[in-house]
Amino acid sequence: MPTRLPNSRIALAGSVDDDEPSSGLGALGPAFGTLGAMMRIKEQQDVMRQRQQQRAAQQREYEDDQAIRSTLPRYDRPDDAIDDLYKQGRATAAAKLGKSIYDERKAKAAAYDAQLVSGGKRLTQAGQIAQGVVDDATYRPARAALVDLLKPLYGEGINDVLPTTYDAKQMKALIAAGTARAQQITAEHNAAQELMAGFEKGAAANPYQAGGALARPDVEAGAKWSKAALDVQASHKKGLSLVLPLARDKAQWDGYLDTFRSQGASEDTLKQIPVWDDKNPDASRKAAAEMNVTPKEKADIAHQKEVEVQARRRNDIAASRAAQAGRTGGTTGRGTAITATGAKETRERRNKENADVDELYRGGTSSTSALTFENPEDKAEYVARRLQIQNDYRDAFDKPSMDEAAQQAVDDGDREAYDEIAKEYTRASRGYKTLDSVVPWKASTKPKKEPTTPAERRAAIDTARKGLSTTTDYEEQKRLRAEIQRLMTPR
Repeated sequence: MPTRLPNSRIALAGSVDDDEPSSGLGALGPAFGTLGAMMRIKEQQDVMRQRQQQRAAQQREYEDDQAIRSTLPRYDRPDDAIDDLYKQGRATAAAKLGKSIYDERKAKAAAYDAQLVSGGKRLTQAGQIAQGVVDDATYRPARAALVDLLKPLYGEGINDVLPTTYDAKQMKALIAAGTARAQQITAEHNAAQELMAGFEKGAAANPYQAGGALARPDVEAGAKWSKAALDVQASHKKGLSLVLPLARDKAQWDGYLDTFRSQGASEDTLKQIPVWDDKNPDASRKAAAEMNVTPKEKADIAHQKEVEVQARRRNDIAASRAAQAGRTGGTTGRGTAITATGAKETRERRNKENADVDELYRGGTSSTSALTFENPEDKAEYVARRLQIQNDYRDAFDKPSMDEAAQQAVDDGDREAYDEIAKEYTRASRGYKTLDSVVPWKASTKPKKEPTTPAERRAAIDTARKGLSTTTDYEEQKRLRAEIQRLMTPR
């Protein structure tokens, strides 16, 4: 008779096999006991794993703190210490130090910015009050209000600065100083924003570190030339380009550099900043203002200024001619005599246009410092503008252009007239270009009208004698002597 094998199925609670009695849990008792023990083991393993992770995190935090304490004192700038920590492979320590520095700088920047905004508002209000002062009666109440507004900015010394009685000249100077300071405050506010923007770029992450977006085996983590570092450098240079052009003197210039240095600007960045030139500070200011201006932007700015200068010149000439027509009752074309008043207005307009062109090549300042040209094309453009202004001035007096007048003098053999035009040409071009380079002096080859009357012969002799007294060319002297001899020979 075949042997019956035992039932290998796990019986459900309360179920009975045909041949086995029910016992409540039946065969599940041992199975559930084993499963419970396994779950307890897993829970204990999870607890142990969490404890190990906590101990590892605590150990890592301890090692990071030790790394920060040992690295930070070796550098004057904490930013260099952050770089070093990245190179050591301690990204978490670098991030921790970076966040700490960022929080500190952010708080300082916020406080400084609030101070700037408050100071700017006070200066604006003070300027509005000062604009309404016209005499002693309006100055007395205004002075008290000005002291209250400006004392938080300048201290008790403001009482010594503000005159006790109305002084128009001093009030004008104070208003100008307040306006200049308000401009500086705006620039400093924008520079502070650039500082923080730069630090946020650098604090976000070093893309070249292990695991970073740009990590490569051949690139050292924390490389100075990484994209993040270049972004930070761009923000620092932009911030400095906002404030340095407004520096009053070398002390303030250096103060701005020190501020940026303390806020993370590297020495590599500061080496790219123009140095202060005591002999030509305007050139330094202009170079600082153009640090972040691309060649295309420079060309666009120069073109726009040229358009404005040309438009203003056309409007001024049209207005001058219209006014001249009204005074003379005639037209303004050639042949119309200009009045003394019109001549004065024309000279003033020419001088202003020359000053505007000079200002353009001094970086926006009207001082008498030397002109600066970045390339020969800039110099040629400057000379062309100055010469055009002088030719417009001559046109207002119904005179031909300097080139035309010089050529006429050459054709007439009038060296004295040529030399006078040459002096005018040199003054207009500031010596950067001479008339001889455009219309060289040489004896006329055109047949001249022979003088027939005694008066014409005397005039021709006088002209030849003047030319003889001014020229140093031997052949020209020989020709003029022969001409004088011929004219003096009786016919």
